[in-house]
Amino acid sequence: MNTRRDLSDYDQVIIRMRHAESEANVAYRRIDRDKECRLYYGIGGFDERVKLTQQGKYQSEAAGRKLRQILRADRPLDEVLVSEFFRTEETALNVMRELGIRPPVIHDSRLNKRRQGIFWNMTYYGVQTKHTDEYEKYLADLKKGGLNYAPIGGEGHQDGESYKQLFARTDALHAEYCSRTDPFISLWVDHLSSELSLRRKTDRISDRGVRLKNDAESVDNAEIVAYGRMLDGINRPFKRINLDVLSP
Repeated sequence: MNTRRDLSDYDQVIIRMRHAESEANVAYRRIDRDKECRLYYGIGGFDERVKLTQQGKYQSEAAGRKLRQILRADRPLDEVLVSEFFRTEETALNVMRELGIRPPVIHDSRLNKRRQGIFWNMTYYGVQTKHTDEYEKYLADLKKGGLNYAPIGGEGHQDGESYKQLFARTDALHAEYCSRTDPFISLWVDHLSSELSLRRKTDRISDRGVRLKNDAESVDNAEIVAYGRMLDGINRPFKRINLDVLSP
């Protein structure tokens, strides 16, 4: 039975949330990948400058109000980690505004979404049409689990990442915080792919499950999850906190 009343009752807390709805999310939903023959999305999710929609602004403000209910005023957030994409910082700023605090904001590339190389901003139809050879390599890897193929770079874009490479960088971030021995409450604002990659460690999602859940868009925009542990001399893993049972 959970007897803790709020997140501040834990010695160490990591709060994670996918960024709120962005212009790229809306553009993505407008295209049916299987039916509409367009090469590119109207607004690319891999553009770091993409902003939140008005709905995204509402979502991030609502997230801030929810956190205000389960964080004590005398023990607020110590820090906020965001990716190098503006929409994560914009989400975080709206959350902090609702909380009435301004903790340090740290840009950490390990929270970035998975790089897509020359597939940047391209629909599935676009990839099949313009990069046939690479698409065949992608399909061949998919038959083996779909975790090792990394799109090549070029056309002004750096090399893409395989899922295995994504896992390596998020694992490093998770391990860094697991090794800390000081009390903290940290908010991380990430992306669908990086959030799912982190859940391999905290929620025991399989590697293949990450890819499948990423394709299914299984994490909502501005969805909040939290993990906590006590500092009692034992190196315990972070456990997911049921936010619904905490006192409002």
